Amino acid sequence: MQLKSLKNSQNGSGLLEVLIAVLVFAVGLLGFAGLQTQALRSNFETLQRSRASNFAEEAFDRMRSNVEQ
Repeated sequence: MQLKSLKNSQNGSGLLEVLIAVLVFAVGLLGFAGLQTQALRSNFETLQRSRASNFAEEAFDRMRSNVEQ
């Protein structure tokens, strides 16, 4: 009799554990997606700065080579 009442009190605990595990996994995936988005944004920003630096260097080189004598 006591074993039966113990079994009834534990009904649904496995489902609750799975629900919590899925919730933790989903939060982890959202965090990972946020990090990926930030990395892509940072990568694009770095590319733009590199291009701007190359254009400025090229413009300065053209100005230096175009000295009037």
